[in-house]
Amino acid sequence: MTVRMITLPLLLCPVLLFPACGGRPEPAPAPKAAAIPTFLPASGELAGWQPEDAPQVFRGEALWEHINGGAEIYHEYGFEQATVQEYANGTGKSVVVEVFEMTDPASAFGIYSFKIGRAGEELGLTNGGRLESYYLNFWKGKFAVTITGFEEDPDTLQALKSLARLVDGRIESAGDPPALVRMLPESGLDRQTVKYFKGSQGLFNSYAFDTADIFRFQEAVRGVYEEGYEIYILQYASEEDCRLRAAESLAMLGKSGRFKEFRSGPEAHFMRDSAGKLTVFRSRNRHTCIIVGAPSPERALRIGI
Repeated sequence: MTVRMITLPLLLCPVLLFPACGGRPEPAPAPKAAAIPTFLPASGELAGWQPEDAPQVFRGEALWEHINGGAEIYHEYGFEQATVQEYANGTGKSVVVEVFEMTDPASAFGIYSFKIGRAGEELGLTNGGRLESYYLNFWKGKFAVTITGFEEDPDTLQALKSLARLVDGRIESAGDPPALVRMLPESGLDRQTVKYFKGSQGLFNSYAFDTADIFRFQEAVRGVYEEGYEIYILQYASEEDCRLRAAESLAMLGKSGRFKEFRSGPEAHFMRDSAGKLTVFRSRNRHTCIIVGAPSPERALRIGI
């Protein structure tokens, strides 16, 4: 069986390959060969739908064989292995289940947050989940799951939901979102916009501060607020590392031509992006907070970290 190559269209953020990445990442240490096909429903478990042949398993760098051109973002978040299974009914319709085992729950939440958009139907699974058009995404524990139909008829959409509930019920550990997510100010936050990043490619697909990896953060999070501004919080290993990276990134932003009208104050740095949005940049302890589209300098100092 050759499973359809369907993962790339599911990345709802524009899938812009980061120019400075230089192709495929360096090979990672061989991951453990833990079996994950047991999460997949067997023949007879989903009325009217049957698995087609055996599931396919992709480990480590072999993910490029399944989603060549899109595997890099999975590796950035921390990919171990994936199991892919196609199901078909008697009318020629099919759906595909992809179960991605990531390195930890934070990585699974991250790739899930990267793939979903603001629209869609909330499913009420253990950790939420969302059905958008003909595809469904959810995460649980260290697993991120994508289930794709190729049509939007009621039978196919019902199959997506039923498969999601079956797989969700078989993953024992729920897992928690990364602690950094809780640092986003609650007031006015649109929770459907929260994105969690483990590297520069994920961040670049959310907002193109620069084409190079200028921040070199440990992890980062972003949220969009009702008033229209965005907050990015970048976390570093130490306060000293944060201070050094902030100085370097500010210098590079000043040279990039993407920002103008730089002004520094005692508590923050202010600038405007190419769209004229006020952008406020400040660091505290081991975190840098960037507010894009801030209502005013004074307000930004009150709503930041």
